[in-house]
Amino acid sequence: GLRQVDVSLHAARPETHDALSRSPGAWAETCAGLCNLTALQGMGRQVTSSVTTLLLAETLPELEALGALLRDIGLRSWRLKYAHGALGCGSENDPNAYILPYREVIPDLKRALDAHDQALSISVHDVPLCLLGDLLLSSTDDDEHGVAQYGETGVKEVLRVTGHWGETSARCDACVAREACCKISPAYAQRWGDEELQPFDEQTYAAAQAASELRQRRSSRSRAASPRAEPASPQ
Repeated sequence: GLRQVDVSLHAARPETHDALSRSPGAWAETCAGLCNLTALQGMGRQVTSSVTTLLLAETLPELEALGALLRDIGLRSWRLKYAHGALGCGSENDPNAYILPYREVIPDLKRALDAHDQALSISVHDVPLCLLGDLLLSSTDDDEHGVAQYGETGVKEVLRVTGHWGETSARCDACVAREACCKISPAYAQRWGDEELQPFDEQTYAAAQAASELRQRRSSRSRAASPRAEPASPQ
């Protein structure tokens, strides 16, 4: 039977989510479905539910508020996924337009985790380890990615990659965390380059790991001690 459900919810405000999904009413229907899932858990059903949110210019200002909404609904798991884009650029409606430089994403990402990682189990996808500081252990490189090419006829998939993106930046060659890191996507390297990357040496990597382990221990204790939100009634 059904054991795990992951649902996309990208914003705390209906108008933002509905505009991104291009589906009026999608936010309300998604929230109602999430309430039903948490209600099932409250009735003893073994269904694990989580939410995935894309990190976009439209969603970043609402991350903290969205985390609060997920807690109110009674969820315990949240996936924050950087939008890595497609190769190619310059055409109308080019998907590369939504690829943000990491420097614009990290501050809002950190604020959201500071506010909510003691109540929610939060994983960060497609952000290089060297940019995460004490959030390092929240990262995962366990995704399957589609590498897409954008051209005059639209977007088409040209390759699938499991795990990290591969050798997209020479700056990663000397980084001691390179085997554990997602690295940057080919589309990101094409649009923004790799100058933001801050490769780890043994000392800086050990310090980041220690800080992140301390943070995770504190967050895990808080999550274990905090009562679950009262599940919402089924809709």
